[in-house]
Amino acid sequence: YTYRYAPGVECILGEYGYDKNQKSKVSTPLVKGYNAKQSQGIMLLRGINAISFSGFDRLIIYWIKDDYGEDEPTIFLSCGIIRHVAQDKYEPYPAWYYISTLINNMGDYIPEKIISEQGKVWVYKYRHAKSPDSVAYFIYCPTYNGTRVDNYELNIGKKAGLATEISLQENSEAGNRTEMKISNGIIKVNVTEAPRFILVKEK
Repeated sequence: YTYRYAPGVECILGEYGYDKNQKSKVSTPLVKGYNAKQSQGIMLLRGINAISFSGFDRLIIYWIKDDYGEDEPTIFLSCGIIRHVAQDKYEPYPAWYYISTLINNMGDYIPEKIISEQGKVWVYKYRHAKSPDSVAYFIYCPTYNGTRVDNYELNIGKKAGLATEISLQENSEAGNRTEMKISNGIIKVNVTEAPRFILVKEK
């Protein structure tokens, strides 16, 4: 629609975010087993993925910096991904590390295909913009009640040569990397409500 009426103009989604404080009417859903700060990061990642496949050109996270911390109940004042704790001193929230992990590992990938949006496991496929033999999968359980699916069989195809799983890690902008065993184009993944990224190098 936007390209039809404004050719060449980017379509931007602005002000997407969640407050950490549960008294806010835009508070993050609490993912079982995670605190509000971690849950905010998990839900932001899920939304970034969904928005990537929606067709928007750009997304604005609302916002970057909290001035009052996650205990501030006023709407929008606890939705930052870093906290201003003193002059020229900032403290990242888990969301900062989770989003950084996504960007540092998949920042050059573009959406290719929705593999599945049914059942307990949702899977999305990305491909590297400049290296078409590099594929990434974004995978998670779409609930927040503690659902987990162990040994989920992800079909990455028989062209796959190497596969690496990246899971979110506290205080890390790169995540935890684990080399995966491929058997007849299948890898087994322990899927949780916190997204995991599977990087695949095709032969």
